[in-house]
Parts: sequence; C-alpha cells; structure tokens
Amino acid sequence: MPATNLPPVLQTLGLFLCEKILQEKDDVLTYIRNVELFNVVIVPEVPIERQGPTMTVVIIGKVRPNDTTEHTVQLHLIRPSGETKIVGDEVKAVFTSRLPEYPGGFNIVQQMTVSAKEMGLHYMAVLFDGEEVARTPFMLQPATGAAQ
Repeated sequence: MPATNLPPVLQTLGLFLCEKILQEKDDVLTYIRNVELFNVVIVPEVPIERQGPTMTVVIIGKVRPNDTTEHTVQLHLIRPSGETKIVGDEVKAVFTSRLPEYPGGFNIVQQMTVSAKEMGLHYMAVLFDGEEVARTPFMLQPATGAAQ
C-alpha cells in the first residue's frame, strides 16, 4: 500500500505481505503470492501462541538524493483488540544509492509467524523514524474444511 503523508525525506514507501521472495544474484526481488487472508488450522494439542501463519513482509522505500542521515525502520503488528507489538528486526541505516543524484533506497524483507491468539482483522504498520508511514490489513480466520 503506497503511503501518502510521508516525512519530507521519504519520497515513496510501499508495504505488502506475500508468501515468499526470490532474490536474484543482481538483487532484484520477485514476490510470490501476495496474501491478505490466512486460514489458520488450529491444533488443539498445541498452545495457540505457538500457532499461526508464516508470512513475508516487504517494505520498499526511497529517500531524497544525497540524504546522509541515519534512519530507523520498524514494523508494528496491530491486533483486532488494539494490542500493538513491535515485530521483526529494527533496521537502522543511511540509505544511499550507487548512482549520484538518484534517491537512496531500501528493500526490507522479513519473514515471520504471527500467533493466532486473536482471529480477525490485523494490520502491519511501518514506522520510519518513529512515525507511522504505512499500514496494510490482513485477516486471520479459522480454517474450514474446504480452506484447509
């Protein structure tokens, strides 16, 4: 989901969820199966906190050319109850470009399992330097016979 109200240094930011990523030798990324609905098979013998879908979160951003400031990018999981939790690894870096006058950028790919302790509409949010700049929804629902 492209962000609209970005901090001045951030030119663009995209966030989405997919099943997996292929990263080629030239660092080009290929996204496999964008997803937003996860049918969760619940196994009664396993604690619910240890169950849930695995997803790959992709964040793509560009900062203004010649920006030399260190920036921080974080992911937050927002559950239906409103509980917010930092997930994945925080990234702190100066985002540069190999080309002069071209925007610096980043591709952040994080694979994670989201606990199925709550079903319903969740959000994954991106914080850039502590400010939320994008969020995307996804749904966890119990699997039915046909969806398993």
